[in-house]
Amino acid sequence: MGRLKKELDKDEYVNLEGMMWILRSKHECLNNSDKEKLRLLYHYSPILKKAHKYAIKLTQILNTHCTRKSGMAKISRWIKSVEKSHLSCFGSFIKTLKKYQPYISNYFKARKNSGFVEGLNNKIKVAKRRCDDATMRRCDDATMRRCDDATILWFIQNKYYFSKAFSGFARI
Repeated sequence: MGRLKKELDKDEYVNLEGMMWILRSKHECLNNSDKEKLRLLYHYSPILKKAHKYAIKLTQILNTHCTRKSGMAKISRWIKSVEKSHLSCFGSFIKTLKKYQPYISNYFKARKNSGFVEGLNNKIKVAKRRCDDATMRRCDDATMRRCDDATILWFIQNKYYFSKAFSGFARI
């Protein structure tokens, strides 16, 4: 998107507004206007179109209920097809995928992941960043309004304070 912002006129680039949301959405959930924006983006960046199709294919593999063996076989075929395509954007991702392949295969067995924990950690980091610079770095009411996550509110309402000195929480 950064390259397109530099290359396109402002009038043309305005038509691509909101593309990150559109790229992350399921194609069947997009309205006609969003689909037209996506076609326009693909016109300006055919490489992005190719990369997006590979990303969707991997998502489909992960959403398929299958055994560990068949799931990892599908991922291996996906990796080979991406490598044959000579797309450089997946290089470090594929390296990580190969490195943690045994652990990723467990996802197909129990279909469990650490998404909830990762999301919670992200919310805590956001709340810490939004805290003021008071001595105990106590989060203010405005932060509570911006952080709509119930867990963050629970920490704040129960007088948990974020402290620079500690990696965890200090209760007063």
